[in-house]
Amino acid sequence: MERENDNSGNHQGMDFQSREIEIKTNVKSVGQECPAHTISLQAVADENTKRMGEAIEFPLTPLAIDGSGALYGITPSGNLGSCPNGCGAVFQIVPPATKGGAWTENPVYQFTGASDGATPNTMIMDHRGVIYGTTNFGGAINGDCPTGCGVVFRLAPSGSGSWTYSVIYTFPGQPDSHPYGTLLEDGSGDLYGLAYRGNGQEIFRLKPPAGGSGNWTWGIAYVPRGGISHLTAGGKGVLYGVEVGDFDINAGSLFQLTPQASGGYARKVLANFNSGPDSNPNAVTVGPSGVLYGTLSGGTTDGGMVISVQ
Repeated sequence: MERENDNSGNHQGMDFQSREIEIKTNVKSVGQECPAHTISLQAVADENTKRMGEAIEFPLTPLAIDGSGALYGITPSGNLGSCPNGCGAVFQIVPPATKGGAWTENPVYQFTGASDGATPNTMIMDHRGVIYGTTNFGGAINGDCPTGCGVVFRLAPSGSGSWTYSVIYTFPGQPDSHPYGTLLEDGSGDLYGLAYRGNGQEIFRLKPPAGGSGNWTWGIAYVPRGGISHLTAGGKGVLYGVEVGDFDINAGSLFQLTPQASGGYARKVLANFNSGPDSNPNAVTVGPSGVLYGTLSGGTTDGGMVISVQ
């Protein structure tokens, strides 16, 4: 399905006057007290507001930024549609022409709760300015998912402030439903994300159609024994993740998934964490030299740790 949304016609932008907030900090680190200093935060938009009778509120997830400096984000609720609290939206905030001026908010897409999805929960932007994201609900409505099983969507800029919306995958229910948490794109344009699979979870892959038109190809990269709390991409299609609550290592593990010529993935455990001094991994980041850095909420003093894995 495709829909076009014209920001320059039916939806007029709402201006938000910039305002600065000063926060004084006094931080102690490694037993030393850092001198107090002042940072300046600039509020560029207030998402708990109404525009044209439609509430767009409670933005979530990191923002994306395009080449012109415009910001993009999602709100899981608000807006019109069939959802009791609104079905959510993708929004754009355009910077002012002069510093300190008003930023302008535009709705990129407003979800209806039907086959287009509802309650967006992840969003990324590629190098061409195309937006990909997932919704937790909407899409296929059946006995497994009374409010919909969720979708993966695409928003492509089509000129003059317009965007073309399309659903590239609709979750069917058992066994796959309700994407959450993370969406990644690798160098070949494949998308990776997290979703529920039966009573567990999965890492899924969507491969774009050859030539740019047609259906995306769905596949499963990995079905964990526990839950996935974080997923990130390395080079050449390699994925790194944090698995928690599996049957053997209840305090979690750090793993690597490497694509195989056969089309599957080989899993390698890079580090296991026990319930002792090193426990409860949360996230992992790939450094420029391939070194992995992560965080643990447990540690030798139960105050948490930052670790490296080589």
